[in-house]
Amino acid sequence: MRLIGILSLGASSSGDPFSGFFGLITNRGLVERVFGGVEFANHYVRLRDTDQAEQVARQIEAALLTGGAQATSLIKDREEQSALAKSFFYLVQGFAGMGLFVGIAAVGVVAFRSVVERRQQIGMLRAIGYKRGTVALSFLLESAFIALLGVLSGIGLAVLLSTFLLQSDEFDVMGMRSVYVPWGQISLIGLFALGATLLMTYIPSRLAAGVPIAEALRYE
Repeated sequence: MRLIGILSLGASSSGDPFSGFFGLITNRGLVERVFGGVEFANHYVRLRDTDQAEQVARQIEAALLTGGAQATSLIKDREEQSALAKSFFYLVQGFAGMGLFVGIAAVGVVAFRSVVERRQQIGMLRAIGYKRGTVALSFLLESAFIALLGVLSGIGLAVLLSTFLLQSDEFDVMGMRSVYVPWGQISLIGLFALGATLLMTYIPSRLAAGVPIAEALRYE
């Protein structure tokens, strides 16, 4: 075996050639030709109680220590690999949840302003015979229609964008062939947003219904 050169500088600037490289770096053919073939085998064990996977893995390593056996839990390995991605998605969900609450509060603010700016219209409606419950219901229906359009458009655009993203070539290389849409969770979030919007609109709707007719007609 011919030695071509020795690295005088490792991966760091400390000057130690072993600071970033450990041992001999070469191809597998050279290792097998000099040291012989590497003997290894993979065995997979299925447990009835998957919660004991880590404990069983440690017991296997302890029992086969002299043979150089290494045991690990596939569930734990997968969780460690996906921990960073899960943290990122949780962060995005947190920001999305904050945006949802801010949007719901904005609808309530708009409803309050609508009551103040349309007092004269409310007075006209009450003067021609509209009851308080009818006036309150009209404001609720108006806010519900706006919230329903926002929920449907947001869900539709999000599902469409995520479907196109997950079906792109980058994810196709990873072996992803289908897209799962959690309609149950999405429906619960949409119903929560719609219900919270109606709740935020209920108070200004009651205020609009309680405006005296004469006072509302004098309002400019």
